[in-house]
Amino acid sequence: MKNKFNYKNNMKKTIIYSAIALATLSMSSCGDDFLVIDPAGAVSEGTLTTEEGLDWVLTGAYATLNGMTQTGWMGYASLANYVYGDVMGADANKGSIANDQTDFTQLETYSFNSSNGYISGKWNGIYESVKRANNVLSMANKMGDALSNKTQIEAQAKFIKGVWLFDAIMNFGAAVPYVSLEDYEANTDPQVTNVDESNNYIYIWNLVAQDLKDAAAGLPATWGDGEYGRATSWMAKAVLAKLYLYWSSPYNGNNGTENHWSDAKSLLEEI
Repeated sequence: MKNKFNYKNNMKKTIIYSAIALATLSMSSCGDDFLVIDPAGAVSEGTLTTEEGLDWVLTGAYATLNGMTQTGWMGYASLANYVYGDVMGADANKGSIANDQTDFTQLETYSFNSSNGYISGKWNGIYESVKRANNVLSMANKMGDALSNKTQIEAQAKFIKGVWLFDAIMNFGAAVPYVSLEDYEANTDPQVTNVDESNNYIYIWNLVAQDLKDAAAGLPATWGDGEYGRATSWMAKAVLAKLYLYWSSPYNGNNGTENHWSDAKSLLEEI
């Protein structure tokens, strides 16, 4: 019985070892391709370099405009700006108890610094949104003539970029970094500075205005059936008019302001 038992065990080992050897030989004969697995939930840029794929990337950029439905940094970055407007403007109060939501309380009492979750979240959300818009512009530029609607794709991306950088101006002032397509593609860190060689602030009013002008020029007044939610030329003009109003506000001569009241008036009359 003992020998019979050992015989069966040895036969099992032989079969197992043979199977392992066969599998090893099979894998080695096929190369190492089986080890290269794309991350779950990730799509390579090469897969998206089609008109349909680029439209998916553009949809991801549009999604930033709906930050109210997001959590984390996108929740902080919501274009509604109720925290930075209503709460900090004393139109709304946090409520609850004294030690609850300390970041919120710091904003309400003007005792915050750059480590405040709302402040850092707003900043990160804005520039993540700008990055997504620049990604669309970069991919459209690489695809070139292969895109039948390149102008409209770029105009939509510039609209999204302009909206978010205007939001940066409203919340942090006009001396904030403007990340151009060239800066994005260079991928240096830090990508851009907000001061010149003489250490003077660089104000980005004109750069954001140009994005919105380009968007207005490249976007249609209306879209056809099934193209719901896309930016139009009227939307770009409306945001540009609002930018002109902010740009013309006095700020005691600071923040790079200029007189663009007539530009705003003309646009608003047209709208």
